[in-house]
Amino acid sequence: MSGLPATGFGNTRNVRPFRAGGQTGIMNSRSVSFDRAAGFYDQTRDLPPELAQAQTELLCEELAATTRCLEIGVGTGRIALPLAGAGIHVAGVDLSPAMLGRLRAKGGGAVPVAVADARRLPFGAAAFDAVLACHVLHLVQAWADVADEALRVLRPGGTFLVSQGGQSGDETALELRKRLRQAAGLADVAGRVGLHGMDELDRHVAARGVGVRHLPTLRNTQTRSVAEFLDQVAQQYYSWTWDLDEATVRQAAAEVRVWAEHRWGDLTVAQMGAGSLRWHAYDVPA
Repeated sequence: MSGLPATGFGNTRNVRPFRAGGQTGIMNSRSVSFDRAAGFYDQTRDLPPELAQAQTELLCEELAATTRCLEIGVGTGRIALPLAGAGIHVAGVDLSPAMLGRLRAKGGGAVPVAVADARRLPFGAAAFDAVLACHVLHLVQAWADVADEALRVLRPGGTFLVSQGGQSGDETALELRKRLRQAAGLADVAGRVGLHGMDELDRHVAARGVGVRHLPTLRNTQTRSVAEFLDQVAQQYYSWTWDLDEATVRQAAAEVRVWAEHRWGDLTVAQMGAGSLRWHAYDVPA
């Protein structure tokens, strides 16, 4: 199935259904498209099976009574496809046709999708029971507009579920990211053109009369080698590197590699921890 069906997903407006082989590469007024990451996104963002299952179960508990769910920034279906497999009716929108192509290749028509801007969702008011956004709002400068759009398309009593991750990892991961930003000449939080912290979002939605709940934190015990991480940085796998030229990124990774070898020795052995997962639930009054 291509695109989002009107029946069962509320009223649509100006929907541009996804079709494989269609438009590529959208960069939209400081909204970051992941077209360039489609080929390696799952490789760098996949969760350990037990953690992925725990996340799906947590979300399924929140979505058990829903029939119309939307994920904004659905990407390759890392969240939506397991939910669909668990019986949740979920559709998705994304800026990136390439990412949606990966989702379709993995999941067929299990999740209806369309190319759309989360700041201007192509749906009428109260079209969905729940809206999800995972690792999205830090990539959109006008993140408050995205939050307001999500609330607009939610029915009374609906829930907006958001995750920006959690802790960025252990002390090794934090130190590496800090030094990489410094070496690349970045003063701000790397990769965050939009939302910097979930407390900002909590305050924003609470001011609109929406309830705020913090769901249980899911701990990620996965580790990877420092060498693998620095190799991925040098290849510009991460969105914070995309506004920098290739030479700057490679030089920064090389500088930090030298420092890390002095600090930890063999970087194929030195390990860095991953971040925890935290979801916030925003409940629209019934």
